[in-house]
Amino acid sequence: MALRPSQREATAYHEAGHAVMVHVEGYAVLACTIEHPGELQAGPIGGGMAGGVMWNNPLAVHASELPEDHDRPAAIRAVARIALAGEIAQRRYRASSWRRHQGRTDRETAAMLALRLVQSGEQAAQLMVGLEAQVQDALATHWRLVEAVAAALVRHGHLNGSAFAVLVDGVAGENA
Repeated sequence: MALRPSQREATAYHEAGHAVMVHVEGYAVLACTIEHPGELQAGPIGGGMAGGVMWNNPLAVHASELPEDHDRPAAIRAVARIALAGEIAQRRYRASSWRRHQGRTDRETAAMLALRLVQSGEQAAQLMVGLEAQVQDALATHWRLVEAVAAALVRHGHLNGSAFAVLVDGVAGENA
């Protein structure tokens, strides 16, 4: 089923938020789509009903495959921030485009990850507030890149990792 233009644009901002946060966290975006999420297989942010981002999720590998110096709590926080970034970007783009059911899985993923790091639900809720603030700050800093990725997704429907890197370089060049 094809998305209406307004849905397509809102979905593009949602997926752009995830993709830009993947980049901010230091991971490589392998692909991003608003059309064919079934082709993406990459952990908790692999693909939703109307889009997805493929990336090398450090939590999708077995712990024995991680280097000894890998900071698992930092990776858990990073993946939680990435999960929250779609909703936050979409709300920043146009708050009225957001529907609670759209990002339920993303928010559930972030909450589950927060619970891995603390001892109680109350502590996890406090951690989520902090993670959301960090994502808001990061996306505000990189909003021009979010806009560029969203525009490319609206135009093309899909970006591979190379196309995403070109957008990153282009926006970085604008800011130099």
